[in-house]
Amino acid sequence: MFLFFLLLGLASPALGQGFVSDVLKNIGKISSPPPIQPEEWDGLEFRYGRVVFRPAQFKIEAAFLGFILVYAVVWLLGRRQNHLRAMAWFDAHKALLETQFSNPLPKTGLIVQDGPRDFFNYSTGRRGLRALHTTAQLRPRQDALSMLIDFCWTLYDLKYTPKDEIQLDFTLQPSSGTPGLVWAIIKKDEMTNMRRERFDLGFTKGAEFAGLPDDVYVFSEAADITESLLKYTSNLPLAKLLHSDAAHKYFRSLFITDQPAERPEGVIPASERFRHVILTLDAPPPSDAAATIPLVEICFALIDVLDSKLPLRPETKLKLKTRREEVEEELKKEARKEKDDEQEENKRLAKKKAEEEKLARLSATEQKKFEEKERKKALRRQQGKLVSRK
Repeated sequence: MFLFFLLLGLASPALGQGFVSDVLKNIGKISSPPPIQPEEWDGLEFRYGRVVFRPAQFKIEAAFLGFILVYAVVWLLGRRQNHLRAMAWFDAHKALLETQFSNPLPKTGLIVQDGPRDFFNYSTGRRGLRALHTTAQLRPRQDALSMLIDFCWTLYDLKYTPKDEIQLDFTLQPSSGTPGLVWAIIKKDEMTNMRRERFDLGFTKGAEFAGLPDDVYVFSEAADITESLLKYTSNLPLAKLLHSDAAHKYFRSLFITDQPAERPEGVIPASERFRHVILTLDAPPPSDAAATIPLVEICFALIDVLDSKLPLRPETKLKLKTRREEVEEELKKEARKEKDDEQEENKRLAKKKAEEEKLARLSATEQKKFEEKERKKALRRQQGKLVSRK
């Protein structure tokens, strides 16, 4: 319609000029937005030229920024707290490590830190030892969300107690004097999980031992192993030490083992078999970092005994040897069975693939006959199973 009047105006300027101008004015009135009336602002605002900033209009953004800042502060403080706790423990034990090892620290002279909660040290150069791996795995204090989850889980599971852990794993040199054995002292609150998770504890039997605290269990393959170990470390009496509050509250477990913690998938080659002395501790606070030094000293006394010759009865030595031969045979059978099952599965898959390729080459009618034949076979097998059950 507008185009019609526009053409009319072009054809007759005198007739259409006034009309067209009126139409254009009306269209401008309809299409133009209404004027914006500035509102009076009585809150806090900052002006810089034509730029106006009103904080009240950015409440969500401010809350989000505040959350990020709080999380960053928690991360920095938690990371620093973990670093101070780990460094305090290593500094307290540094003198002991220097007296025992020719290379107590890495060449850099610094403890290796892997992330905000994991710390490592590697010591070498001592008689009877290949190496000492010391690891400190602390709570994720830098992660507020993880700490909150841990707290909530402790309310749900009363037995769940997240702790800072320090573990010293002494890898021993081969010894012709002392046979391979598994022996451990474990606190009762750690016993259930370890009994379920550790393969090497399956070699042992647990029992209370006279002279040790009531909340500590001894796991041994034979009674005379415990007697010999406690007797020949009498210069550093373990039983007396565990009764002292200073060391007992940070002690979790002490292992002597020639077996892996996890069940192996086959027989471990002789070149990869090592004996270990493993001490696990709760990391003490920096103010009490030296409390675990006597427990570490006990480990060196045990290593010296194991490196020489631990006196055991002949029947105990025979029992240790027989038990390991039986386990090796079980592992061999499991490995053979797993290999046979894998070969059987490969044959089944190859047969199935060949049948599918053969079926793909058949015509539609032949495929239908083949499928009907297979269906009848499956039905007969199912009927045979039902008859045999009756």
